[in-house]
Order: sequence, then structure tokens, then C-alpha cells
Amino acid sequence: MKKPSFDSLKVGEEIPALITPPVTRHTLALYCGASGDHNPIHVDI
Repeated sequence: MKKPSFDSLKVGEEIPALITPPVTRHTLALYCGASGDHNPIHVDI
């Protein structure tokens, strides 16, 4: 499905749901490595 551009949307028009994969320990580890943010308050799951 083609993504709609912001300018092509009209008020009240429905857009498809955003479906993302679940956040896992692995994805958090990748984020921590990329951002340098290893603070446990942000990544404790």
C-alpha cells in the first residue's frame, strides 16, 4: 500500500493503522548503542 502524503490528506479522512514490531530487549539494546543512552530508567523492561 502506498503511503499517503500529508498534503494529500483531507480532514476526517481515515488513514491506515501504523503497525510496528514489538519492542524487545534486542531492539532496546540496538537503540542504546546507537544513542549512547544506557540509563536504566529509560530501558528497564
